[in-house]
Amino acid sequence: MSQEIYYLNGGILVNVEFMNTVYTNIYKDKTQYTIIDDVYYKLPVEDNDTNSVDMFEDYGYVSSGETELEGKTYKYDEFYQGTTGTVSKFIMDGDRLYAIQNSDNTIMKIEALDDSFDDGVVSVPAGAKEVSQDEFNTLFLQKVAGVTTE
Repeated sequence: MSQEIYYLNGGILVNVEFMNTVYTNIYKDKTQYTIIDDVYYKLPVEDNDTNSVDMFEDYGYVSSGETELEGKTYKYDEFYQGTTGTVSKFIMDGDRLYAIQNSDNTIMKIEALDDSFDDGVVSVPAGAKEVSQDEFNTLFLQKVAGVTTE
């Protein structure tokens, strides 16, 4: 699985490639929008939802150290997030963020880090049609299975 994440104060967009299928999640205005092609469904996001748009809320420094990853030693800073009760290591390669390792040992490698994008990227595309979650799930499963509906 690969993800492309755009984070803004008040909104986050996550493009996900999974099983040769690309879909998008947007978290904005206490709502989650899940988009594939030109359709989407939306769900309310509770204040205590772990998919909160404020993904760096209630972070506290824990420690620094060194860790080995793929045969190489890296320095890291470890942080605790109070809202989710998780600990994350921000692994550095020199002065570049290389990866984030979560409490469950999931490692997210950072391929690029750039803050030059249009704020409008974190919005539902114009012309996208809202459908129910069931309709969306059917379309998603069809896409993953390679079924065409034409």
